Amino acid sequence: KATGTVIGSDKEPIIGATVMQKGTHNGTITNSDGQFSIDVPEGSYIVVSYIGAVDKELKAIPIMNITLS
Repeated sequence: KATGTVIGSDKEPIIGATVMQKGTHNGTITNSDGQFSIDVPEGSYIVVSYIGAVDKELKAIPIMNITLS
């Protein structure tokens, strides 16, 4: 399981960012505090995206703090 927060370059939480396991349809979106939780196999990658921001691909770890620009 990977949990964390997605924020923008202004340090504000991003509401409704998409967090997907790479290469699958397994995904979720961030809540009103920019937080997410997704069940992924160990060693997998997630892709975080939001309209107007550059997508980020990261190796999934238990606690993640992600900044989109």
